[in-house]
Amino acid sequence: MLGGLADMLRYGGIVLVIIGGAMFTITLFRDPTTEPMCNDQVMKPGDVCTIISRGGSTEHETYTERKEHQQDRRGFYLGPIVLAAGAGSIFGAARIDRVVDRRTGACQTANPPPPLPPHPPLPPELRHS
Repeated sequence: MLGGLADMLRYGGIVLVIIGGAMFTITLFRDPTTEPMCNDQVMKPGDVCTIISRGGSTEHETYTERKEHQQDRRGFYLGPIVLAAGAGSIFGAARIDRVVDRRTGACQTANPPPPLPPHPPLPPELRHS
């Protein structure tokens, strides 16, 4: 039962590490000084960008809204938190595996020690009849 939990934590942790790393990296390398774009054209102060979705609805964003969105640094702060949560999940899964192995006696070394030699028989005077 705990083995399934460990696997879920491990794979979930890997996903979180990837997502957190991507969030941080993308935000880190995004240039907040560039001008916002709308339909592959540079916007100027006072411009309004109209976005038409596939469903036909329209959305309007001003130059200022686009610029603020571009300067959004949430990923810079959230990325490492998500990454740390993923790393914690991976280490937690390893801890669960160790506990399960210890409880089930599955902790075997790769090269077990050689068996002990047989015990020599007791001398006749020490034997109980």
